[in-house]
Amino acid sequence: MLNKDGLIYKKIDSLIVVSKNVSYPDSLRSSYLSEAYNDIEQLINDSLKTKSYIRIAYFNLVLGNLDKFGEISKKTLQISTITKDTVNLARVYSDLGYYYRQKYIYDSSYYFFNKANKIYKALNKKLLEGRMLLSMSTVQSDGRDYIGAEINAVKALSKLQGSDEYETLYLCYNTLGFVENQ
Repeated sequence: MLNKDGLIYKKIDSLIVVSKNVSYPDSLRSSYLSEAYNDIEQLINDSLKTKSYIRIAYFNLVLGNLDKFGEISKKTLQISTITKDTVNLARVYSDLGYYYRQKYIYDSSYYFFNKANKIYKALNKKLLEGRMLLSMSTVQSDGRDYIGAEINAVKALSKLQGSDEYETLYLCYNTLGFVENQ
C-alpha cells in the first residue's frame, strides 16, 4: 500500500505521462502539466517535489511554455537550495542558464551556467562540466565576448576529449570556428 506521498506522486507521474501524448492538443497537454504542478505542493518529501518540478519544467519547455519552464525552475532552485541537493541544484542552474539564454539575458545565463559548472567540477563530472563550459562559451559568443568564448570552448574540449560526446565536441569546434571569424 502506498503512503500519501506515494499516491500523490503516482497521480503526478500519470498526469506527466498523459501530457507527453502528442496526439492531444498542446492546450490539453499543458492543462495536464498544470494540474500536476498544482498537486506537487501536497507532497511532503522534498526529493519527490524536486523530481516532479524538474520533470514538469522540462515538459513545459518541450511544449514551448518557456515562461512556465523558467517559473518552475526558479521554484526548484528554492527547494534544492534549502535541501542542499547539489546534483539537482546543478541541474536547475543549468536549466536557468538555458532559460535566460532563450530570453537573451546573457549575463544571467552565464551566471547560472557558471554556477552549474562549479558544482559539476566539484563533483568531478567532467562531461557535464564540459557541457557547461560549452554553454558558457556559447553565451559569451552570443554576447560578443569572443575571447572568453574561445577560452571556454577550449576548456570544454579538454574536458570532453576521449568521450563519445560527438555532437558536443562538434559544437565546441563550431564555436571556435565562429569566434575565429569575428
